[in-house]
Amino acid sequence: MNVIEKKGITSNIIIKDNIVIKTVAYKNYDKELLDREEYWLKIFKKYNISPRFIERKENSIIMSYCGELATVEDFQKQEIQIQLINILQILIKNYCFYNDFKLNNFTVQKGKLYIIDFGWCSKIIEDYTCGGKIKSNFIKKPSGNIFSLFKCIKMKDNIFLCKESYFDLTNKLKEENPKHWSSGNRRWEYHEKTVELLKQLDTTSVLEAGTMGIKILYTSDTIDYDIPQGGWKLSYKPTYNHNLKVLPWPVNDKQYDVFIALRVFHHFRGDPKIYFNEMARITNHIILAFPHSIANIYKEMQKPDYEYVCERIDTTILYWNIKSK
Repeated sequence: MNVIEKKGITSNIIIKDNIVIKTVAYKNYDKELLDREEYWLKIFKKYNISPRFIERKENSIIMSYCGELATVEDFQKQEIQIQLINILQILIKNYCFYNDFKLNNFTVQKGKLYIIDFGWCSKIIEDYTCGGKIKSNFIKKPSGNIFSLFKCIKMKDNIFLCKESYFDLTNKLKEENPKHWSSGNRRWEYHEKTVELLKQLDTTSVLEAGTMGIKILYTSDTIDYDIPQGGWKLSYKPTYNHNLKVLPWPVNDKQYDVFIALRVFHHFRGDPKIYFNEMARITNHIILAFPHSIANIYKEMQKPDYEYVCERIDTTILYWNIKSK
């Protein structure tokens, strides 16, 4: 990547080799702005909705690159709107009063939405209802009001796969992968139970593998691999285009809260423990679906915290809370 320099009112940005160096210079607020930026970047690291904090040096913060600035056209896409709702929920959940909402504070990379620039963010110190008190340390007039966005919470269920969306998608995907989705009616059972399980975990940082175009959580990242000779043809661009058989996966340690793979790993030969260990490396919660016979192998390897046996299709859902082991 070429070196790109950008100048703003309060900071200068240098982008090089997928790294962003943000240098703050604004009146007497340098340290306060940097403190806020560092604090919130560290808070939101586990959610994967903002740049990843790398290092702080004097009046600069070094962080990961998260794509180009979002456009009006980006926000006209349904998948971006859903991700925005997800980001707003996370801000509220963490008592973050983000008082600088504007188009230039969002970026998009490979279809994923990120929020940036936390220098002006305050922390809500009581509750996050409309009567909640805000720290009186605002250093500029807010350009947005998070309280006007609480109605988004009512839309929480919309980020999960529903029955109507599932069957709409399977009908479209049958043309590309008829062998796989010809049994779409029966496959809904384990998709539905996985949605119910994921809702109970109350998490938003999810990586799904082998989705074949249908995700449990619309805001999930994905890892998939196009294998035409096996009748596995991708109709979308995954977050990671990677063959799961090749270890290690291009994912950081504990980068995601949940890893989901529905009827994927029974196709793999060799010791299943090496793949299970890789899942445990990148996440704290694992949800897998297998044919019944394969599920027994994984159950013997490590006792699951939850098990559901589907009645209409040869599939067992297993869940492990790795963090509690």
